[in-house]
Amino acid sequence: MIMAKRNLFLLLILCCIVVNAQTLYLKGAITLYDGGAGMKAHVAQFDGTGFTEVASALIDSNGGFAIYPSEKLSPSACLLWFDSGDTVSFIAGDDKFLEFTGRLYEHMIVGPRFINSKENDLFRSVKNKVSEFHSIEDSINRSGRAIDEFDPMYSGKAAAIKEYFLVKVKEYNNQLKVLQNLMPESYCSKAIIPVLFQSNMDEDTLNLAKNYDNNRAFQHYEFFSRIGNDSLISTNPFLREKIYSYMNIWVNQQDKRLQDGIDVVMKKFSPDDALRKYALSTLVDYFTGHNNFPLVNYLYENYFNTCGVPALKGKSAEVIEQIKRLSRGNKAPDLIMPDIHGNYFWLSQMKPRRYVVLFFWASWCPHCQKLMPDILNYYHDVKDKGVDFVAVSLDNNKQEWLDYVSQNKLDWINISDLRRFDSEAISLYALKGTPTFFVLDKSLNIVGSANELSGLKALIK
Repeated sequence: MIMAKRNLFLLLILCCIVVNAQTLYLKGAITLYDGGAGMKAHVAQFDGTGFTEVASALIDSNGGFAIYPSEKLSPSACLLWFDSGDTVSFIAGDDKFLEFTGRLYEHMIVGPRFINSKENDLFRSVKNKVSEFHSIEDSINRSGRAIDEFDPMYSGKAAAIKEYFLVKVKEYNNQLKVLQNLMPESYCSKAIIPVLFQSNMDEDTLNLAKNYDNNRAFQHYEFFSRIGNDSLISTNPFLREKIYSYMNIWVNQQDKRLQDGIDVVMKKFSPDDALRKYALSTLVDYFTGHNNFPLVNYLYENYFNTCGVPALKGKSAEVIEQIKRLSRGNKAPDLIMPDIHGNYFWLSQMKPRRYVVLFFWASWCPHCQKLMPDILNYYHDVKDKGVDFVAVSLDNNKQEWLDYVSQNKLDWINISDLRRFDSEAISLYALKGTPTFFVLDKSLNIVGSANELSGLKALIK
């Protein structure tokens, strides 16, 4: 009994230490609150790949709340959001605490403001300028689209619209400079505003622009020119939007050009490790979101060894883990599937002579059908040189698979679990399409992969 009381006493002391270690960071008051019991306010901090929640608090019946993060927030971009869905961006600075006010109207927070923070006043002014510029930009775009291409005055009108846009860009940049000079040492001025400037052939860069053929070339090479290499920028989510915009608008969407775009971004941000990781995670997210896995692989092979591995999340983390697992030198995942005779084949029990080619295909795949004669001829050329083929079919109709194998005299090892897109092979080898080739050495370690016969030939020396 005495021991139990002692343990309870120690537990209470520990609880007090934890509570006392927390410092009031943000208190708020929502007027006209009718959100009811149970609604919460949350604070999240940007960590280079996304926003991570750091604290939350219940909102009382009068609309008040107080948030106590377990650790002091470092200067960065943050979000305050409510269970109603409303989100307010703000800056965590050196203030002892922030005081938030807003009004609830039809389940929306109206007029949100941090009333005791000069830096967040500056941030609000910056966001207003960005919003105004985007409205002007949209209006100019609509005007450009409204010009009839057969209008005899088309060239003159288009030139006038372009000139007007450049004037507005210059005005916008000057407005940001004025705001930046109000608090030049603030986080907002050092980390937020530099990312929001627009590239423009203004007086500062007019001479440089003469080295390029046109405005598009200028934008391509000068898109990030106003952004320095201050590590603070790696806590700014707007840089992700900037990189996405660059890849979407100014980079040719062919794979080779996209590789060039990747190299431009990584070269720009490589001098600083935090920014390099930021750029790398942003590009991985971008290409994962576009299902362009060859370029995710390009990033992994060319840039993951140049900096600390970024803290990826969600699908991007899964894709990179797959790439790492299937990278050169790793043991190939075992395949256990029935062959055409109903006997189980075990990849791990093979005794390769030199190479094993895992050929993932399907009888219903038009591209496989087109390439099959060439692939079969290549197999006959190399099988006496110690190259074995294991053809893994992604069919689900057994008879169609067997008929295709028989009719085309596919005399290599044929296996399939007849589960089509649910085949275990798809997850084991992260297959994104057919045909796909994986080349293994005589120890069943991965040599490389390819999607075309030419790529396969290049892997087998």
